[in-house]
Amino acid sequence: MAYWEIKTDEKVRELHQRGDGYIYNDYGTKWGRPHQWNVLHEAACGYVGRMNIKTPKWYFDSYAGVTSWLKQNRGHIGYKECPCVTERPLIQDSDVVDKLSLARSMKTESARLRISPNEISDLDKLSSDIAKHLLAVYINEKVPRYVAHFDEAGFSRINLESDPNKFFQFILLAIYDRQPFSRITRGWEPIWGIKFINESLPRRLMEAGLFDYQQVSKMDIREIENRLDSVRFFNYRITDDGGFTKYSRTFVEIIDSLKNKRLRQKFTAAKNSYDVGRIDYQLRSIHGIGATISAKLIMYLLREIRIGRVNPKDFWPIVSSILTEYHNSRFIKKVAEFVGRDITEDVYANWLS
Repeated sequence: MAYWEIKTDEKVRELHQRGDGYIYNDYGTKWGRPHQWNVLHEAACGYVGRMNIKTPKWYFDSYAGVTSWLKQNRGHIGYKECPCVTERPLIQDSDVVDKLSLARSMKTESARLRISPNEISDLDKLSSDIAKHLLAVYINEKVPRYVAHFDEAGFSRINLESDPNKFFQFILLAIYDRQPFSRITRGWEPIWGIKFINESLPRRLMEAGLFDYQQVSKMDIREIENRLDSVRFFNYRITDDGGFTKYSRTFVEIIDSLKNKRLRQKFTAAKNSYDVGRIDYQLRSIHGIGATISAKLIMYLLREIRIGRVNPKDFWPIVSSILTEYHNSRFIKKVAEFVGRDITEDVYANWLS
């Protein structure tokens, strides 16, 4: 691993323009701000282009290297990753951009010649190529990173399959991984207890006695409500989401789904699209779990952590829901800007097949 402290504004700009590696901004440590102000960026991130060295900054050439250094040197304080790291849009990948640009030019040419884009045989192949490349980036880059984060939070495939308490905890954290909580915490890391020692949702729930499956299963809704009401997470109440969801009811219904409806066992035994659809239906019957959270739970547990034995082609029951998730919908809009909605739909059809 190569790393060094950046000494000049010119070097910041040079590294940003080159675009390789990662830059850690030690703002929170320097100025005594909360730990979420310590942020790791990709060097190509737009924020980096506006930075100077009034705040200490380090350059790292690899993700593994920077995360190892941060755990050792900033783990006691805390830090977060910019969305450019955690949700790097696939649209930034140079091969994808090249293929999308080609698809757009082909579509423009077909319009000029007054023929249907479908009559250009290469366009179908191009949609397939884009989908295959996107899938390769997802499998080879994004999934390993997600799995590593879940492992860091204490959620491995083995303990999720075998430990009812770990499975319960995973579901609880997932229902809070949404607005307004992710906005208040400036990211998902404090919600999952990753990179944050003093202020994390697992710690707050544990202090309230609400992070143990056996203990919570013995409580009635009033006791859960009272305990939730005692919790402050980033000075915010976690009894509700500011709208329809009342989390005491959600806790009770999660316990019921695990205890009486064998939700965990259905995940571990899942092997086809019927099982995916059945799990989705059961999750969405729980108060506070809508289509998007249900789809994310299925994606995390079945597709990425690989509980169960579901073939990737069998996730079609949740695709429309997962594509409405914020980062995915933003990516779809970006693809559509390049080539139009019709070809975008072809890309996703190929991704599924």
